[in-house]
Amino acid sequence: MKFFHKLTIILALAGIGGLTACSDDDSGFLKRNLREMSFSYVESSNTFTIRATGDWYISDVPDSREWTGAYGWVHVDRLSGKGSPDTYQKITVTCDQNVSDERTATIYLHGCGEENVAIAIKQENGIFEWKPFDNGQRFGVSGLLKLNAESEASLRIPYIKAVGTEKYTVSVTQTGGNGLTAAAGSYSISSPGNGFIAIPLTGTATKQGIVTFALKVTDAAGVETDFGEISTIVRAGFDQAGEETPLLVQNFNKFPWGGDCIGQKAGVTSADKTVANLSLDNETVSVTAGTNASIGGITSTVRNGNPSFYRAIGMEGWTGYLNYMCPGYMQFGAAGDNADGQPGNIISPVLNIPAGYDMLLTFKVGIWAAAPDQGMVGICEKNDGFWISKGTLDKIVASTKSYVSLDIPAYTWVEVSAVIPNPGSLANPSLFISTADSWFSGSTVKAGRWYVDDIKLVY
Repeated sequence: MKFFHKLTIILALAGIGGLTACSDDDSGFLKRNLREMSFSYVESSNTFTIRATGDWYISDVPDSREWTGAYGWVHVDRLSGKGSPDTYQKITVTCDQNVSDERTATIYLHGCGEENVAIAIKQENGIFEWKPFDNGQRFGVSGLLKLNAESEASLRIPYIKAVGTEKYTVSVTQTGGNGLTAAAGSYSISSPGNGFIAIPLTGTATKQGIVTFALKVTDAAGVETDFGEISTIVRAGFDQAGEETPLLVQNFNKFPWGGDCIGQKAGVTSADKTVANLSLDNETVSVTAGTNASIGGITSTVRNGNPSFYRAIGMEGWTGYLNYMCPGYMQFGAAGDNADGQPGNIISPVLNIPAGYDMLLTFKVGIWAAAPDQGMVGICEKNDGFWISKGTLDKIVASTKSYVSLDIPAYTWVEVSAVIPNPGSLANPSLFISTADSWFSGSTVKAGRWYVDDIKLVY
C-alpha cells in the first residue's frame, strides 16, 4: 500500500509539472501583446509582454532559437525565459540611433508549440534636415529690432534629426539695418534632436526701416545650401514705457458665429438671418464645421444692411468684398468662381502712417479645401473694395504690394508677414489683404477659400 501511494504521488506531481513545462508537442500557448513596434530615429526603448505556459526563446532569424545579431541595431534585454499561464513577462527592445533611411527588422518568439511568432520593428529615418517653418521660410528673425536699442534678436535656422556633432559655416548678406551686424561664422550642433541654429544680431539700429538678410550655410563636406532671404523692419513704434503702438489691430474676436473650418468643429449661427434683424442677442442654431455664419458678406451685405450690428462686431470703418464670418476669424473667397471681378479681400480704416516710416504686417492664415495659391497685401487708397480693371486691381500703391504663400498645411493656423514700404504722400491710405491677382482668370476670380486672423500692422 505504501508503494502504491508513493507511485500515485509521483504520477500526480508529474502531471502538475506537465502543465507548465510544455514541449513543442504540447497544447500550451505562447502569446505576445502586439505584432509591431515603432521607434523614433534616436536611441530609444519600447516594451512588449509575453505570456506562455512554459519555456520561450527570442531570435532574430526565423526557424532558430538563437540570437545572431543579424540587425546589429536591435537589442533585447531577455532572450529566453520560463512562463506561466497567468504571468505577463515584460521584454524591452532598444534600437540604436538611426542616421540613415527608415529601417525595419523582425524578431521571432518560439516555444510551447509555437515557432516564428513574429514582431515587426520599424524605426523612422534619421536623416538630418533643414526644416522650414510652416509659412515656408527656411529661417526667421527671433526677437524685435528696435530703433536706438541694443539688439537682443537673432536669426534662427530650424533643423530636425541632428546627431549632435554637426558643424556648419554660416554666411549672411545684409541690406539695411544700419548699426546691426549678423554674427556669421562657424556654428556647431552639440546635442541630438530638433532645434535651431541661432545667429545673433548684434549692435544698435540707428535708422527705422526695412532690413533684409540673405543666408547661406556650408556643411563640413563643403556643400553649400542657399536659404534665400527674408525681410523685417527696425521698429520705432513704441511708447515711453516701451510698449508697442501698432497702427492697426484686428483679431475678429467679436465674430461669434459659424462653423470652425480650421478647428474642424461645429458651431452656431443666428436663427434669424434677416440682415436687418441680426443681433448678438439672437437665438442660435447649429452649423457644421465647413459652414460660415451664412449671414451674407460682412463688408457688403451686413455693412450696408445693419450698421449697428456691423459696429457691434468690431468692423466699423472696414470695407471689402467676398468676406464672411467664421467664429473669431474671417473667410475670404467662395466655393465657386466669381465672374464679377471681385477677389475676397478686406480694406482697413484709414491709417495714420508716420511720414517716411516703413511697416511690418503680420497675420495668421488658414486653408480649408481648395484655396488660392497666395494672398496679396499692401497699401491702397480707401475704397469700398477692389474691382478688376483690365486684369489689375485699382487704387493699389504698386510699390507696397507683396505676396504671402498659402502653400501651407490644411486646418492649421500659420503666421505670415510682409514688409510694407512707406507709400509716400497718399490720400486716405489703408491696408488691404486680398486673394492674389495670380488667382484671376481674365476678369474672373477662381473658386477658393482662405481664412485670416490676428492682423497687426506696426512701424
